[in-house]
Amino acid sequence: EVQLKAELTGNYILKTNPSTGRPYALGDKVDAGSEIIELEDKEYENNIKLSSLKLNLEITKQVFDKQQSLYDKGGVTLSELKNAEINFINARYSYDDALLRLLKMHIKAPFSGVIIDLPYYTPGVKVDVGASMAKIMDYSKLHMEVNLPEKTMGETKSGQPVRVTNYTMPEDTLKGTVSQLSPAI
Repeated sequence: EVQLKAELTGNYILKTNPSTGRPYALGDKVDAGSEIIELEDKEYENNIKLSSLKLNLEITKQVFDKQQSLYDKGGVTLSELKNAEINFINARYSYDDALLRLLKMHIKAPFSGVIIDLPYYTPGVKVDVGASMAKIMDYSKLHMEVNLPEKTMGETKSGQPVRVTNYTMPEDTLKGTVSQLSPAI
């Protein structure tokens, strides 16, 4: 399971589940990469200046290519070529960093699973950094930690098949295997 938290402050927008046509809710299945929540902050987006960073990247790429061509013909020094390359690399890092910062505005499922916790926020309300946005669990593979009595240490082995039954639901028996054992009693 994973708990998704806001990495920045923004206005809360709960996205629509494409499979149901309504906003995401508890119990909804999500695919890896599905956007569940968007945080909107126009000031934050403007401060990133993505368009100007993209344009700067294109310009520095053109300058670098031009300097490379001139260097091959003996028209510029190696130092001038390397300075153009440094400017191009720095522009690319700035642009990539801006894209990463914008991705933080979109809360996405890191793996396929089921929404097991979805705190209610009024649409458009500002949420703070670190606020819990959603919790997702993948039921296809469960891990359980079990404490057994000391006398069963000799009978329990790694790789041994097990069945787990809850006394309130005996018809729901889960099958699994022992993955590891602690040597401590």
